[in-house]
Amino acid sequence: MPLLFAFLVLLPGFLPLTKHWTADLGESMRERAYADYFHGIGHFLEGEISLSNQYFQSAHRAIPTHFSFCLAYSLSLGRLNRWPEALVKLEATARLIKANGPDRDERQAQLAFVRGMVSLYNYRYEEARASLEQARQLFVRRGDRTMESQALNALGYLLVLDQGMNLDKASQRGLHGHVYPISLFRAASLFRRALLADATNLHAQQNFGRLNDSLCLDISAPMADRPNRREELNLSSWQSGWTHKFGIEPGEEVVFLVDISGSMLTEKVSCTGLDRFRSARWLVGHLLEGLGEGHPLGLGSVGGDCQMLPAVWEPAGSLTPWGLSASLSRLMPEGSTPLSGMLSKAAELFPLSGERAGTLFVISDGANTCPGPRQELADAAASLLEKRVRVHVLSFLQNTVAHAGAFADYEVLTEGTGGSLMFLENNGCQMANLSEGLFLACGLALPPFVRSPCLGTSIPNLWMYFRSDLIYVDKAKRK
Repeated sequence: MPLLFAFLVLLPGFLPLTKHWTADLGESMRERAYADYFHGIGHFLEGEISLSNQYFQSAHRAIPTHFSFCLAYSLSLGRLNRWPEALVKLEATARLIKANGPDRDERQAQLAFVRGMVSLYNYRYEEARASLEQARQLFVRRGDRTMESQALNALGYLLVLDQGMNLDKASQRGLHGHVYPISLFRAASLFRRALLADATNLHAQQNFGRLNDSLCLDISAPMADRPNRREELNLSSWQSGWTHKFGIEPGEEVVFLVDISGSMLTEKVSCTGLDRFRSARWLVGHLLEGLGEGHPLGLGSVGGDCQMLPAVWEPAGSLTPWGLSASLSRLMPEGSTPLSGMLSKAAELFPLSGERAGTLFVISDGANTCPGPRQELADAAASLLEKRVRVHVLSFLQNTVAHAGAFADYEVLTEGTGGSLMFLENNGCQMANLSEGLFLACGLALPPFVRSPCLGTSIPNLWMYFRSDLIYVDKAKRK
């Protein structure tokens, strides 16, 4: 079976949940802030930047010390060319990075990347170059090939566009920049490096193709077809590093809580054509393969109706890897997703009771369908945290505005236990972090080029682009 997922993990860097903080802020305000944040990501991905900025601002106002909220708000301000405000928020974001924090390097990399993009959006190319190069080096140090590729693509884009502007008297579009052949070759080299880091980077593919084909540059680079070649490119690196990225310790209890609602069988993963349940079974198999030996394993299911007992409920230590896969293969998806009910007692799947750390993987394609107090999820996170259990949610929901409420519920679990929230990004057929999806939306494609007659035949390969093609247009302003 072809590889469906590649785990490219950027932990969101949310503040740890504590009872004191929860009481001070209030459950409803905290959940509303999460929902606003995920709504903002969805609108940003859809190109509705003004609307995303409003949601990010609302989330930031609710929790101004939340690193991801502050960073996203800075990015949207910069994207709207509100440079002074964006700079103030970037400085505030930097102050949220603790010198001895476990996520310091990750946050520094994210901050440098966003600072670079904000500077680029506002045509401050020298500042953008310095920040993006810093981000690239930090991503390399972290082994994050996806974001390394994004930084390299932005650097190539910047190299082409960092030209002096001239008034084109023959065109009503006004200012244009000249692009000399040496700049094209250097930019093509950066786009090629971006593809060597991640051959599925669509913007790098487009930019490299434009320079290589349209400008007749004889340079080769890997170009991945989606999704068939992703297995060749990412399997070894993913399997060798995912346990470290998820923070799984030797001998740690590992439990899989798998959604077996009816939609897992009737709905398909669009980028592969396989139903979600077969995709989940495959995913568990590869997680077990990467995990190795020495971990007490358990399995639980989420399906049926709100009163039904789970179809399988095996605590950690009761299953071998083969037995876990066999139990999962015998399940038949049906019913809805009584997620909160199953999570409320998930702590009992970890019998060592905090003597060692534990990891719970929740694999689901929907939000909780059983009514009940929203506090239930926070209580479940607290009970799991008491047993030192970290929750990672791997969702088949797409990162869209329609699913912002579901992601807000998931975040209660992951943020409250120090875990990560990821979704299957259908375009690249990979699991991606929600914040990573926001960063990937910053991908840049080169503007159209035309031959420049400005210097006559003295430079036959001189090209030019118009600055009006660089304006980042908010969809809301087009209506």
